Amino acid sequence: MHLTRKKRGKRTYYYAVQNKRFGNKVRSDKQIYLGTAESIANAMSGKTQPNLLHTKSFGDIALLLYIERLLDIENIFNKNLNKKRKNSVSGKYYLSVIFNRILKPKSKAGINDWLKTTVLDWYWNISTSSQKFWNHLEYLDDETIKNICDEIAGKSFELISDSEFLWDTSNYFTYMKNNDSEVLGKGKSKQGRHEKNLVCHGLLVGRESGIPLQHFPYKYKHDSKVMNEKISEIIEFLNKYKKQDFTLVFDKGNNSKDNIKAISKYNFIGSLRSEQAKDLFNIPTAKYEYNYKSTKDNEVLVHDAGLHKYYGSEYRIMLSYEKASYKRQKMAFEKSLKDTFDKYENIKGKEFKTQMAAMNALNKILPKKNLKAYNKDIVEKGKFWCVLLSKNEEEIKLYGQSFGKTALITNKSKSVPVDIVKAYRSLIVVENQFRALHNSFMIPITPIYEWTDQKIKAHIFLCFVALVIARVLEYISKQKGLNITFSRLLETAENIRIGLLTDGKKAKYCLEQMTVEEQKLMGLFELHKYLVV
Repeated sequence: MHLTRKKRGKRTYYYAVQNKRFGNKVRSDKQIYLGTAESIANAMSGKTQPNLLHTKSFGDIALLLYIERLLDIENIFNKNLNKKRKNSVSGKYYLSVIFNRILKPKSKAGINDWLKTTVLDWYWNISTSSQKFWNHLEYLDDETIKNICDEIAGKSFELISDSEFLWDTSNYFTYMKNNDSEVLGKGKSKQGRHEKNLVCHGLLVGRESGIPLQHFPYKYKHDSKVMNEKISEIIEFLNKYKKQDFTLVFDKGNNSKDNIKAISKYNFIGSLRSEQAKDLFNIPTAKYEYNYKSTKDNEVLVHDAGLHKYYGSEYRIMLSYEKASYKRQKMAFEKSLKDTFDKYENIKGKEFKTQMAAMNALNKILPKKNLKAYNKDIVEKGKFWCVLLSKNEEEIKLYGQSFGKTALITNKSKSVPVDIVKAYRSLIVVENQFRALHNSFMIPITPIYEWTDQKIKAHIFLCFVALVIARVLEYISKQKGLNITFSRLLETAENIRIGLLTDGKKAKYCLEQMTVEEQKLMGLFELHKYLVV
């Protein structure tokens, strides 16, 4: 047996090697790693190697702490809580819930076990229990939530330069059955669970930054009624930070005469319903004078249709057309039409004992939208009732004219037509926020275990703050030149772990060996600053 050495980078490592003859050749048969010269000397002198006691996740927590300090979230929470109810670590309880919601969502009972797997267990050393988390939810009343939201938004506005803001609403079904609730209500569920109570809220998001700036919880009602209730709050909020220099972008579900009148004092971009724009959709696409490529590299044609009167005043109308969207909508419409009449064959000529039974059978086969494409009737036949269904060719033709087209309404008289269309199509940004809140692998609002109105509001609010942190992290990452998804960013950071070593006398923290990508992340965000918090 003999010693040999291998050099890796600037360090030299030693091995004990035993050779063995195989035929006419001598090859290495056994190799034992001895370590560096220093570790060999320590072993010879009787010094023991440090033992690894624990390892905990560090990188993902450090990234979130980086954003938390940027937005000053813990201090904002502590400053706004009722002095009689808060304690010195109240902000950390909220951060525990928020960080957990971003990284590995657990129930309030499971957060304590999760904390023990992270460096927060060493850094904060707070006494946690599910009851303490529940208690802290009670401290977040409506006024406190609003004040905290406003201060976090103020910090966000210091980072961004957005002038266009996107508004949309969504809802989440729950299994709770509190019929006296001021928060829960039944309606059209985004997840198709119309029989369940819904939790609803609206989001205001910066178009360029993609950062959620404010959220508005409400009991279920039509989008236009929600906007009618919230429009003054939205305007007041934007005026506070943008001094009237803003554009609000929203979809056609929010349209009403009162809403358009209220927002027309400022810049806005909305859209018209198909029946409102059927004459405009007759304009041939050959007259669409502008074009650009979408993010999916599809050509979008644009036409400035000039001023038209809607909602009691004249507004500028813009038309857009995308062939890829036309094909997709046409295919979906034709499939829906075919499926409906295939189902109709099963009840065609069938005699129902009551009119209600016939009506229920008809409703079961009809699609959720494009109902004007069908002529439908319930007719009496002796003692029975029958369902009649046929195509409404005139309405089908009108639907066909609208495929791939959108009619936009705005008061921005000097803006470039293509820019107006791009701004409206960016509503996908706020839709992506809701997808994250619906996605169990992102920042899920559900399941909701809270039972009182105030705790439900508090839970949604903490999910909103989690979403803000996630999007600010995404925004800062892009500014630093990291063109990777948020999920990939956290996945890389999660692999940066820290261990607690001891030589029997003293203990110290030590980072595990990192990949080049992990080292780059450490450097860009200066995560070494969070090794001691």
